[in-house]
Amino acid sequence: MLEVDVPPSCFLDGVKSVASSGTGVIVHHSQSMGLVAIDKNTVEISACDVMLSFAAFPIQIPGEVVFVHPVYNFALLAYDPSALGADGATMVHAAELFPAAFDYAFVL
Repeated sequence: MLEVDVPPSCFLDGVKSVASSGTGVIVHHSQSMGLVAIDKNTVEISACDVMLSFAAFPIQIPGEVVFVHPVYNFALLAYDPSALGADGATMVHAAELFPAAFDYAFVL
């Protein structure tokens, strides 16, 4: 989990707030790219500045809006994992949608 702060560059598309923040989930993290899924109430438009704060590693790095779904309530943000530094890049991991602890064999 990480905190996302979004001060909009300008007021567009009916955006009424000066800044917004919310919690996102890291869905991909590699040496070259990281992706964060976040709700569309936090990232209302793609024309905004994004700062990502990682909870376990106290650092803020810039992010970039790469996708805002026009109907469903989510957006995708990209970040450069090298901006976390060597220690931070190894400590941050993507969320596991189905952890191994929940692997069950289903018998019919």
